[in-house]
Amino acid sequence: MDGTADNVLPARNDKKFNVRRRRWTDDELHLLFRTFGKDISKKVMPAGYQLAEFVNRMPHPKRTIAQVRTQVHNYIHGKIKH
Repeated sequence: MDGTADNVLPARNDKKFNVRRRRWTDDELHLLFRTFGKDISKKVMPAGYQLAEFVNRMPHPKRTIAQVRTQVHNYIHGKIKH
């Protein structure tokens, strides 16, 4: 190592962010079951475009597609009871 600037790695930012988990409201869960109730009872994951359409129909603040997919997955696999 010759100590030139080319060999120096940038400093890592160790600052942690507090991320708060927002609980699903009764209205959001009702809309989820109205939309995906058949898929959940058949234990089939809905298609990506169906999840995207659901996210677009949700009132504000919206959930992400990944959050909706995880919620449906947890219901299908029995991690959450409905």
